[in-house]
Amino acid sequence: MQAEIAVAQKLDRLQLQGFRVFHDIPARDFNLDHVVIGATAVFMVETKSRRKPGTGKESAQVSYDGQCIHFPNWKEMRPLEQARAQARWLKDYLHGELGEDVPVLPVVCLPGWFVTFTKQAHQSDVRVINPGFHSLFSETAGRAPLSDTQRNRIVHALLKQYPETVD
Repeated sequence: MQAEIAVAQKLDRLQLQGFRVFHDIPARDFNLDHVVIGATAVFMVETKSRRKPGTGKESAQVSYDGQCIHFPNWKEMRPLEQARAQARWLKDYLHGELGEDVPVLPVVCLPGWFVTFTKQAHQSDVRVINPGFHSLFSETAGRAPLSDTQRNRIVHALLKQYPETVD
């Protein structure tokens, strides 16, 4: 939970640049940790907290090769699969609500880790970042801009996922 809060605080700063940011969105039988609506795409951000095996900067290094996240003493693929599945669910949900395709990009965020990438990582559909890597959300990668109307409709669709509260 502390990791999700830390990531939320970093992502909220994007709102000053015109991004829309949502946290802890209820879905079918899971939740989406964070969703960032950018100028050309929607980013589904899954936060993962992992203990470091030691102290110092060297124990906080992780590399991503597009297939697997390589921690100092182990490797993981499951967070990538989870982010992909949740992004697919969000893409399908938004298509059902808006009646059109919206680009949804899966992201795994690793607070407290220094992430390095191989050349192959940039070819993967999933991005792996630490919370300070905000430039990812500004990349356009040749995608068409989302109109203000589309962005507003996406916001409305996401708000529908939150349960109604009674005062």
